[in-house]
Amino acid sequence: MARDVLSWLRYNETVMSWKLHGLSKKSVAIIGIVSLVVIGYADYITGNELALSAFYLLPISLVVLKLGRFLGIGTAIISAIIETWVHVLWVGGFYYSKVFIHFWNMGILMTIYIVIASIIIAKCL
Repeated sequence: MARDVLSWLRYNETVMSWKLHGLSKKSVAIIGIVSLVVIGYADYITGNELALSAFYLLPISLVVLKLGRFLGIGTAIISAIIETWVHVLWVGGFYYSKVFIHFWNMGILMTIYIVIASIIIAKCL
């Protein structure tokens, strides 16, 4: 069973890298920006009831794989800022006793996204 899973992962990794190979860097940058906007809008529409944090990892992963470390980590930081701003400014449902808590939560999201981007960098690049 474990061999089947590993062979499936290797096959999908090959297929994904083949599909990414055909995209230009400009196309990947545009796809990354558009997908962040779409995910941010979906996050806004769903409000406080659904967490879409995992979906922000898709553009982060794409940018890291195709555009490299610097832009991938930048995308991770921008993703955390977008997600925090959607919940704090636009949805407005999160009221905490201290303003610092919003910055803390954004820092935690940034840390998680940067760690995942770093793992992708270490494993794939």
